[in-house]
Amino acid sequence: KIKKQKEEEKRKQEEEKKKKEKTELKKRQKEERKKKEGKKKKEQTKVNIVEKLKIRRASIKGNRFLRDFFRATRYLLLGVDISDHSIEVLLLDRDGAISSYGRSVLESDVVNNGEIINQKKLSEALKRTLESTKPNSLNVPEYTIKDKKHKFAKKEHKAIISLPESKIYTQVFKFENRADLYKKIKDELAKTLPFEKENFYWDFTEVSTREGVKVVCVAVLQDIADSYIHFFKSTNIDPVAFEVEGESIGRALLPLKKISRGKKKRGLFKKKEQEKDEVMADNKSRMIIDLGARSTMIDIFNEEAVLVISVPLPYAGNYFTSKVAESLGISREEANKIKEAEGFKKDGKTYEILKPHGEKIAKEIEDAFRYYEREFNSKVKEIIMAGGTALLPGIVEFFQEKVGKVGVKIGDPLKKINDFGMLDQKEKILYSNVIGLGLRSLKKDPIETGVNLLPKEVRNQARKGQQEAHRSVLLVAVFIVIAGFLLLGLSIYYLIYLPVPAPMQPLKSRILLALEDEKVETIDVVFISDDIEEEIVVYSGPGEDSEVIDYNVSSGEFYIATGQRAGWIRIKIEDREGWINGNDLKAIETMDIKEFEKMKTKEDIGIDTEAE
Repeated sequence: KIKKQKEEEKRKQEEEKKKKEKTELKKRQKEERKKKEGKKKKEQTKVNIVEKLKIRRASIKGNRFLRDFFRATRYLLLGVDISDHSIEVLLLDRDGAISSYGRSVLESDVVNNGEIINQKKLSEALKRTLESTKPNSLNVPEYTIKDKKHKFAKKEHKAIISLPESKIYTQVFKFENRADLYKKIKDELAKTLPFEKENFYWDFTEVSTREGVKVVCVAVLQDIADSYIHFFKSTNIDPVAFEVEGESIGRALLPLKKISRGKKKRGLFKKKEQEKDEVMADNKSRMIIDLGARSTMIDIFNEEAVLVISVPLPYAGNYFTSKVAESLGISREEANKIKEAEGFKKDGKTYEILKPHGEKIAKEIEDAFRYYEREFNSKVKEIIMAGGTALLPGIVEFFQEKVGKVGVKIGDPLKKINDFGMLDQKEKILYSNVIGLGLRSLKKDPIETGVNLLPKEVRNQARKGQQEAHRSVLLVAVFIVIAGFLLLGLSIYYLIYLPVPAPMQPLKSRILLALEDEKVETIDVVFISDDIEEEIVVYSGPGEDSEVIDYNVSSGEFYIATGQRAGWIRIKIEDREGWINGNDLKAIETMDIKEFEKMKTKEDIGIDTEAE
């Protein structure tokens, strides 16, 4: 018994081992199958991705001509940024790559606090800048195109121009409804601004709210805007938009995505889908601190990327330089060099000098946070720094420490454009404003996109010029389409009605067969007379010059006829069709094919041969 028990235990243990080995083997096999399936899926996904890319590239190549053709209706616009110290111009092509860029330094007596002091020197500087642009020169001769009325006509650049924020007035108004909104805004501006309503140009942007209507209004003095218009007109540059500097910087630095404001509705006279607007990609509000040489601007953009708050401050690069010069008892040139080298480094010479003035800016930032949260019921999630003073060492860490609730970083405008190798990567933040102007030129409607402080008369002229460009390209497209239809009609006429060479005869036959259904009167039954003794020839087309396909048509028989053309009848012979001369027929009857299929003789059809 003990031996039997031990043998049974051994047998059970062996069976358990075998079971474990089988289960482990199955597991390994499953894992191997899963790995193989995973590899196959990865390979298949790679193949699918490659195929999709190939299809995408092919469609892009196929549509490139049409895309470029219709995009040609939008003329390229030049971005021009004039500050107290420099003038910059930028031209982007339709793919967002730099076509021309130039920059020139201005003397101290040319522009002061945004006002043009010496137009002659500024005109010379602008001309030098246009001539020195790279990779392509933007220099245009003053008189180039002949005209009927005048001996010569001027050729002008179209441009989007940035106005200095120090000359811009920004106000936020709330209204219960949109009734008479334009008049309400104008009345509120007249009450708020420190000058008469006839002396300023203005524009506004609506901000979406749950209750009532909120608008952000922007205004500029007529004298400032008119001086810029007069200057650019005198230099063969036609302004199509005056933009606020804060908006163009925001367009270059903010993470944006396009959304659609409406849906397509069916019907001829229904509204189509509106142009796509740009909003924050992550639906978060942001602040841009533009630390320039003369002033600092605190701009807050809401979730829809609309500039809703703009606060000017006098603490900026020149202010910091003067404080360093006073504290160290040195010249401004030496103080500026030390400031640029030391900046806000805690172990530097200038940290304790600049710290109280940086704290003033930090306090203004906190006040702007609270105001935005109270008025717009939202919070700023990030601070982006811009301007030349933002390049000072340690300044980002300084404001990150003072304003610890949100992240602080320096913006990168080069992410928004292509082929920017010619620009200095270290000082890329300095190109923010002019890049933002160039990006506006790529919009579908750059004249009406965002705020435009040009007077209505000048804006309407720019609109007419844009419409003329659309009209000219549209006329060319219509002409090409009409010419194509004419050539197609002439080709078909030539193939049908005129003799063609032998190699083109099959093509002529196919075209004739394709056109028969519209031009042929169909009949059902044809009877061939008994008097015909000769063989009836069947051709591939309606004519003796067509190919002979069958001789098996006998007199005294009836066939299904499917059409006729110019005295020729198309009949069905077993599973094929062919054409015979109508002169060989003595009787044609029209009847239902289903009844015809049941009949076998000509007497069943009802044809009286004796009467014939």
